[in-house]
Amino acid sequence: SLSSSSSSSSSSSSSGSSASSSAADTVLNHFTCGKEWPIPSAVRGWNYYCKASGPKAWAMNSGCTNAWYNVSAESQDEAIRGAAGICSQRAGEECTVLDLDGSICKTHHMEERYQNCAGQLYNRDQQGCCEGRIYNQGTHGCCGTTIYPKGSHSCCGSTPYKTSKYGCCGGSQIFRSSTQGCCLDGGLQLFWLGRQNCCRHPAGVCTISSGEYSCCH
Repeated sequence: SLSSSSSSSSSSSSSGSSASSSAADTVLNHFTCGKEWPIPSAVRGWNYYCKASGPKAWAMNSGCTNAWYNVSAESQDEAIRGAAGICSQRAGEECTVLDLDGSICKTHHMEERYQNCAGQLYNRDQQGCCEGRIYNQGTHGCCGTTIYPKGSHSCCGSTPYKTSKYGCCGGSQIFRSSTQGCCLDGGLQLFWLGRQNCCRHPAGVCTISSGEYSCCH
């Protein structure tokens, strides 16, 4: 997680030009978290830094674990020296200036990527919010009010179900796939495998008569 602070004490929502965006990306490539900037642990400080006016600077180590920003300096040089110097001292390694005039704030601001989930910020590109709880969209989903694992479960309407035992008929009705089937001809109906058929003619479910293999015509 990122440890950041300032010698005084954040995010802009204006869009930068393609040129400024390219320049910002070049700077961010120096940091391991560049493609994900601002990272969750830095959002609060970055938001404050970006909103500050006057001479300022944000410095950070390449691994994105330590940062320091200065928004109370009397000159730009003082802001840079203060941010880079304190960050380097705290990190035990050299810190590089990420931003010194707010230009990166214009292309990498938190409002585009982060949203609020019950008072917690989450990255909407990778995470979701389910009834006030944050989850990883790559491995989990939100079904109604429940977070479920995508590898073994799915969602039917607003109810999660285990895909190895059940199916979802018409997006709303769960059925046991080993003994039942889903019929959508003539309206949503469930039928018993081996005892009933789902037919187009006549449309719907019919019961197989003794000695017959099908009741469809």
